[in-house]
Amino acid sequence: MFCPLHACAPETAAIDFKYTLDHCRENSPNKAYHLIQAFAPGEVSFDEAHQIRKELANKVLEEKYSYVVTTHIDKGHVHNHIICAPTPGRSESAITSGQRVVSC
Repeated sequence: MFCPLHACAPETAAIDFKYTLDHCRENSPNKAYHLIQAFAPGEVSFDEAHQIRKELANKVLEEKYSYVVTTHIDKGHVHNHIICAPTPGRSESAITSGQRVVSC
């Protein structure tokens, strides 16, 4: 199973998503968006599905949203799950207190 992240780190993904949610609630009532991309059995390999997922996430999310993705075969066919933050604008700029700046 692949489980890469964009604009967040594995150790802090849950915290990053919650922080964005808490500070950007007025821009979206949703906690996250869940995209599922499925392929017919034998249509693509695990690695191909993962590459296609990267292309989809980059095209749809335009590298503006934090997201977590997993590619797996628990249902007998390869499929991807992309969970993304509901609002763009997460800045990785550190300020003096060590907190991250969020612009919603």
